[in-house]
Amino acid sequence: MEKEESASPFHDWNERILNECYGPNAASPILDDQDRIRALADNYEEISFNFGPTLLSWIEERHPSLHLHIVQADARSARRRHGHGNAIAQVYNHMILPLASRRDKLTQVRWGACDFRRRFHRDPEGMWLAETAVDEETLEVLIAEGIRFTVLSPAQAAAVRSMRASGKEDWSPVSEATLDASRPYRWFSREAPGRFLDIFFFQGELSRAVSFERLLSSGDEFARRVESALRPGIGPQLVPIATDGEVYGHHHPFGNMSLSYALQRLRQNGIRTTNFGEFLEKFPPGDEVEIRPGTSWSCAHGIERWRADCGCSTGAHPDWNQKWRAPLREALEWLAGELDRFFADSMGSLVRDPWRTRDAYAEYFTDPSPQQADRFLDQAAIRHPTPEEGRQILRLCDMQRQRLFMFTSCGWFFDDISGIEPAQNLKYAARALDLAREGGHPGVAALEEEFLKRLAGCASNRPDSGNGADVYRRRAAPLRVDASRAVAHFAEELHIYGNSLPTPAWRGRATLLERNAGSRPDEPDRILSVAHCEIRRSLLAQRQEGTAIVFQHGRLGFECWVALGSTLAGSRETAQKLSAAFTRLSEQEFHELLQRTMPGGSHTLDALFPDARRSALEFLLPHGTREKQRWLRDWRPQIRRFQDAGDEGLGWIIDCLQQAARAGIVIDALSEAETLRAWIVLAFRGAATRLSLESLETARRLLESARGANLHLNPWEILQLYALLRGRLSEHSEADAARRPFSTRAAPGDMAEPGAAPELRKNLEALDRLLNFAPLSDATAPVSPPMGLRRQTTRPG
Repeated sequence: MEKEESASPFHDWNERILNECYGPNAASPILDDQDRIRALADNYEEISFNFGPTLLSWIEERHPSLHLHIVQADARSARRRHGHGNAIAQVYNHMILPLASRRDKLTQVRWGACDFRRRFHRDPEGMWLAETAVDEETLEVLIAEGIRFTVLSPAQAAAVRSMRASGKEDWSPVSEATLDASRPYRWFSREAPGRFLDIFFFQGELSRAVSFERLLSSGDEFARRVESALRPGIGPQLVPIATDGEVYGHHHPFGNMSLSYALQRLRQNGIRTTNFGEFLEKFPPGDEVEIRPGTSWSCAHGIERWRADCGCSTGAHPDWNQKWRAPLREALEWLAGELDRFFADSMGSLVRDPWRTRDAYAEYFTDPSPQQADRFLDQAAIRHPTPEEGRQILRLCDMQRQRLFMFTSCGWFFDDISGIEPAQNLKYAARALDLAREGGHPGVAALEEEFLKRLAGCASNRPDSGNGADVYRRRAAPLRVDASRAVAHFAEELHIYGNSLPTPAWRGRATLLERNAGSRPDEPDRILSVAHCEIRRSLLAQRQEGTAIVFQHGRLGFECWVALGSTLAGSRETAQKLSAAFTRLSEQEFHELLQRTMPGGSHTLDALFPDARRSALEFLLPHGTREKQRWLRDWRPQIRRFQDAGDEGLGWIIDCLQQAARAGIVIDALSEAETLRAWIVLAFRGAATRLSLESLETARRLLESARGANLHLNPWEILQLYALLRGRLSEHSEADAARRPFSTRAAPGDMAEPGAAPELRKNLEALDRLLNFAPLSDATAPVSPPMGLRRQTTRPG
């Protein structure tokens, strides 16, 4: 994921929303009367929730401790609620299912269920439909796939009747105002008589108040409104509220804290939280329901928001139109049809059933490994595939994955074709075309040209953005990558910094074989490096090697020549040959030799992905004070080298942050900020597990240094770990020394060591102030880490 400037100070919107919402709901502060933290609540353990599988995959990779916490919160809720966990599955990539073919509906439901089973280790009971968009075929697919319930808007209910009734005249029309949303209803299949799906309808007025009317500005008022929705004397009732999860901290700052406080107040008043699965087991439906097909919660015109200029928008630009929506959908549906034909034709000779193979592909891509690849290919292929046939099956299935991603709903939801979301859908289209090209499609160039013609009909409201074709060329095409560019990316980073980082789409390593500076004093910026690279594409089970030669002449004159297929021995031979020639030939003569040796053409700095290119330009063209230039030159490469150093680099990083503060470096603007944030979390994890004065002091100094350098932190994770640290210290301090070998046989440096109390108190008081915790000495304000935090911290994902 590349940097998104509008998400500043974070790298991208995923990071920003995670820090404002997804993380804080795992450790949501409850404050005392002096606005100090007295407890941490785990909202995931209290309420139903669903995550899009693609978002949760990103969290699993980038923030594994939060992913583990979410999974454990579901498991804890299941133990409390008779086996019914809080997590709900979702159609895989948030596609508007009434606009999809039945085949695509099946894939979306099957992929969503597969991902859910892998993460939560149970079958999904419920499934959230993107934007609650629904038609009868969607409900039939949910029933066929074993889903027990879904959740809809009350405006989507058309009529209800008792399940004991039988005549058409027994149906009673309903609206949002007349539907009783305090209980579930049953929808019976037309295709499989006797089978059914249960449907909950959320409370519309209360849900809107939470989402759009700032009810979260007061936890007391939130709790009062929930209580007032209950009607006395009529038995068990549910008050179902359905909102975008991002309202709890992102759309409404500190909304997570209002939620935690309200839940606490409701418990104190004898009202308990539940989830849909538990309520359904205890109180099954007595009435059946008919739905209004082709509807959703977020479009007053049904589902037109995702295919027409229906008038629905964010309201931020009242003078704009959304006429681009229809040609965007038409262009993508045309491209999908072309790719589907190629997929079916190409897979016909390789697998038993191309479309069932596509559905089964989720078993592999949600947990890729060589063993999973073998299992998937053995089950799908007509015969045991050759290595190239296996790669072709994987390649074409991944083309289909990207083709489905093209229809992610947010691509139409907002106001303009130039937005982040439509551009992301076009990136998926570009990737699908690239995979079709790799898969041997004979007419990809013509397909792309026709696709661009169709996109040209998507006129932007921004004059400088042009149309959809312009957005594609500017925002999608530059991110395309093949093996040659991937090798060049590795080699150029290696040349610049002396090490390299993997690109998002590729994994690999590079070995620097030679690096020679100019042979004459007047040529300090004439530099040659030769590297051997190995790149891997795990989903496609593909591994390639290559030689890369980077020739730098001047500050920004970069040429990178790549020869794929070279062995390490071949790369060494090339390095020796070119190194000898570099010292004796003029620049022109050496350049001619390069062209003869590597005839395939060269890459420039554009081979670097945008984030890496931005960092490289900052490094190669330093500006600002001499101290800032020195920091960029000396410290920045060190951060990369120490990224795998673990807690051995913690003392060193304190100096790095202090130097950055003195040099005026805006740490948040650098790609290395994520590494620095991870180190600080590592320090608190070390303090919480080792209980040594040294580790506690290091954590404190790191936090102070980060504040001094204006490095934005991930407070939710630090709060969790600090709460655990305090809890463990409190346990040891309250225990009888004779019954606590830890206290009587303290190792040097342990916080329980005799004489450690003053230093311990000093560090804890400083951290209390930095993190806004009520002091441990305040008996009225105990700190409670979220349930299960100890397990999470000892097994950090």
